Amino acid sequence: MLAPADRERALQYVGEHIRSDLGFELPVHAISIKSECSDLLEQWLDTEIVPLYDHHAELARQSLNRKIGALRLGVEAALKIQLKRSGPDEHTEPEST
Repeated sequence: MLAPADRERALQYVGEHIRSDLGFELPVHAISIKSECSDLLEQWLDTEIVPLYDHHAELARQSLNRKIGALRLGVEAALKIQLKRSGPDEHTEPEST
């Protein structure tokens, strides 16, 4: 485990090498499974992972709504075609005498 000041320097060092070697900015986080540093893991989950999961869940919900809408339109169109093919006489109620 690194002391907080050393941890910050290590994060900066890794971030700078990612930037210089790969050519893009990438967030670097210190995490630990040790109980005395559980706040690092919780912070990473709260700031990085949970928002990604929430965004994924929202995109999945929107996709499902689009699929349901397309299916509804398809079923509606198929039923209208069936009604037109069967003719108007088959769908009227017989008159009682």
